[in-house]
Amino acid sequence: MSTEQTQHVSKTDPDVVVGDTQGIVERHHEEEEHIHLPGPSYWPLFLALGLSIALTGLIIDITFFFIGVLISFIAGIGWGFGWGLERHQEAPAE
Repeated sequence: MSTEQTQHVSKTDPDVVVGDTQGIVERHHEEEEHIHLPGPSYWPLFLALGLSIALTGLIIDITFFFIGVLISFIAGIGWGFGWGLERHQEAPAE
């Protein structure tokens, strides 16, 4: 691809064509890049607690196993969907 064949991108498009290497056009984002950081969460702690109770329940009593599995299931769903007081954080990329 020659420079004449390179697509011109309008200013409303967030991607800008910056080069051509053997027919591959590289696009870079104009805006400052940010790294997505998940907010603080207690869900991993609850998941670990539930798994610990479930494994202990295998040794002691099957009732504890089912309670641990239930806690782990709820914590896994809560962590996956981001329930709670989690906030979206961004850090500037260096």
